[in-house]
Amino acid sequence: MYRLPTDAEWSRVVSGERYPWGGEFPPPKAAGNYRSRMQIYDDLVPRTTPAGSFAANRFGLFDMGGNAWQLCEDEYKASMNSDAVIEKYPNLKKEKASDGTPYRVLRGASWFSLGRFFLRSEYRGSVPTAERGDDLGFRCVLVISGG
Repeated sequence: MYRLPTDAEWSRVVSGERYPWGGEFPPPKAAGNYRSRMQIYDDLVPRTTPAGSFAANRFGLFDMGGNAWQLCEDEYKASMNSDAVIEKYPNLKKEKASDGTPYRVLRGASWFSLGRFFLRSEYRGSVPTAERGDDLGFRCVLVISGG
């Protein structure tokens, strides 16, 4: 069986660093598919790249940051973000779509993400379940039954 990762699982495999690539900013060369409006850390890739185009993290996982936002299993709660993030992006207080459908958690930023807050490992974005876009994606978790 396959499923989306939980927010907690995603957090564990980013290994507690400030950013998915480590603690320094801007991202080192070849850290992932990121861009900047000031071209400070632009990887010169204008859209998504094939999975595995950049270095894997210490768990062998590719694209934990950048490339495409990763949808998680969890419903989004504003309390998942720090007060500083909520203050900077007040739209993140919203937890449900206008029809009452809960938003889902997004992690990892995308090729289109601007600003350090979005790139931080601790940042949680939110999205309606039916949302589609060229900067949204997911990864699958394989559930092994019986151990």
